[in-house]
Amino acid sequence: RSIKVRVVQTQNGALTTTRTTGATLSPARESQVGATASGKVLEVLVREGSRVAQGQVVLRLDPVNARAALSNAQLALQQAQVNLERAQRSTSGSLAPLQASLESAQANLQVAERRYREGKQLFEAGAIAQVELTSLEAAYNQARAAADNARENLARTQRASSEDLALLRLQVQQAQNQLAQAQRAVADTEVRAPFAGVVAEVFVNPGEFVAAGQRAFRLADT
Repeated sequence: RSIKVRVVQTQNGALTTTRTTGATLSPARESQVGATASGKVLEVLVREGSRVAQGQVVLRLDPVNARAALSNAQLALQQAQVNLERAQRSTSGSLAPLQASLESAQANLQVAERRYREGKQLFEAGAIAQVELTSLEAAYNQARAAADNARENLARTQRASSEDLALLRLQVQQAQNQLAQAQRAVADTEVRAPFAGVVAEVFVNPGEFVAAGQRAFRLADT
């Protein structure tokens, strides 16, 4: 029985081969970037596949409402500051007469007290009658009561003024906080890239309404 064979002559050389395989490429970092505020999309500034820098504006929302709120917050802060300044001037004007009245009452008290002490010494020496000493004592008690009343009036007004000013200062602080929030709201109408990368997909179009947190585009760091 015969067998057919094929004879191949050996040769020296390099053996080459080609192989094919599949691979999935994943970005080093990826983010579904959401809208930072609610509103109508005014414009999309980049196309899909465009490379953007960190902080670059990718799309803008209509800022009309946010800017109106900012203007109102600025006016509210100005009004609160005017109210505080007016109250400070009013407080200064109302305390000055009360302070002057207290100083005058204290001076009268010192005079009446000195006369009463001198009257007691004269009465003990027999130089004045009891009725004169009684009159000096009554004048002294009256001056002391007047000084106490002046002191209380000043303290009461100071407490009230302090409370009023504290409330007005709080209103100024609240207005400042509202202004800061309004400024952030205006800034949020520009949706920016959180890091440098490629805009892989854009999920919104100009004219569409988006809600805060709704995904706007996909950013990939390649």
